[in-house]
Amino acid sequence: MNYSWNRYWYEREEKIIFDHDGFIVNPKDNKEQKLVTFKSISYKTCLILLGGPGIGKSNTIEMEYCKLKQELVRNANKIDKVEFVDLSKISTREDL
Repeated sequence: MNYSWNRYWYEREEKIIFDHDGFIVNPKDNKEQKLVTFKSISYKTCLILLGGPGIGKSNTIEMEYCKLKQELVRNANKIDKVEFVDLSKISTREDL
């Protein structure tokens, strides 16, 4: 199942506030949290998404990859500027 809710990113050292159901408090409601959208950090050279199992990390990354790829095609840029690597498929250092 795929939910199209807003996902927020934050640096690993950032202290995040969760509500009583375990969800991140909306950044609009708490300006102290340094949460960002993927679009605002998509220019970064390398991003690594960490988190517990089954929360949609792989699906989210693959979806964002597809969006970036489509945007590059629309703007007539080279498509090889963005690469999706599923680390669960990598078993050795040489595979990287």
